[in-house]
Amino acid sequence: MTPGRDPLTCDVRPLIAQGVEPFARIMEAVGRLGPGQALRLLAPFKPMPLVQVMQRKGFSATLSPLTGGDWEAVFEPLAGDRERPEADLDWPEPRRFLDCTGHMQGQADALVREELAMLGPGEVLFALLPEDPLALKRDFDEAGMRWAGQWDAVTSGYAIMVQRRLA
Repeated sequence: MTPGRDPLTCDVRPLIAQGVEPFARIMEAVGRLGPGQALRLLAPFKPMPLVQVMQRKGFSATLSPLTGGDWEAVFEPLAGDRERPEADLDWPEPRRFLDCTGHMQGQADALVREELAMLGPGEVLFALLPEDPLALKRDFDEAGMRWAGQWDAVTSGYAIMVQRRLA
């Protein structure tokens, strides 16, 4: 962490316990960070989808398990601008997050399809899957949806972002 600067703490455990999606609150906290300031996130699960979102925003992540199954993630800004100019970063922020790493692939595919059905045009789903979703990717291509995915070494799963068609 940056010497002399305390991280801003965002505890989303109460929100999640109430069934509230915490992404907007987390992004609000990111917007309040001062120059060089880190964000300390407390969550009831390992926040892997957020790690990739924050990496795209120019932050590194350090994840640590806490007692009772909770997790602490410290996101520190990388040197330079927060928003990196890479071409693949023109994605909107994910609207929904789904961790299916504990499911069989067929069930994970069904959960992804259900989540996508709840998204509006142009909105993005970020999902962690137990395997490379070959059938889903074929379906996404046929439906004209944009997607990007890769194996995630931290979760030993497949991370994928899918954007619903705009119209």
